[in-house]
Amino acid sequence: MVNPNYLCRKHLLGCHLEHHMFLGALKKGKKLRGFFINNCFEPKSLKLSHDQISNEMLHRRYNHQTPISQEEVESAISNLTDEERDWCIDREASLKDLLMRCVTCGERFNHYKKMDELENRLADELAEYIDKQILQSFLNKKT
Repeated sequence: MVNPNYLCRKHLLGCHLEHHMFLGALKKGKKLRGFFINNCFEPKSLKLSHDQISNEMLHRRYNHQTPISQEEVESAISNLTDEERDWCIDREASLKDLLMRCVTCGERFNHYKKMDELENRLADELAEYIDKQILQSFLNKKT
């Protein structure tokens, strides 16, 4: 449940593999309790997370030909307990763990964090410029 932009190639492809592994295990009725407890799996987000990972793979021009349907996921998680089905990953802890384990993911994180900050600053500057233009236009009409 980490932003796929931050993931190095190894972790991106590993996450994709895990999505299919989790789906296969659920379809076979396997217990995944350890994955819940270790902050590794969020059943209700399987489809969304897979789609985000797949989109990032395509963005990087990797091959992706293994879609997951919402119906597959809903059917697969239907046998879970309510607690398991509603399990949520601690996203902040997951990100911290990733950044401590992988230098390349850390570099990608820093790069995208800087890009986000730049994008936000440019958006603020543009909004301020537009506000000034609107105000000036309004004042010119009054005179």
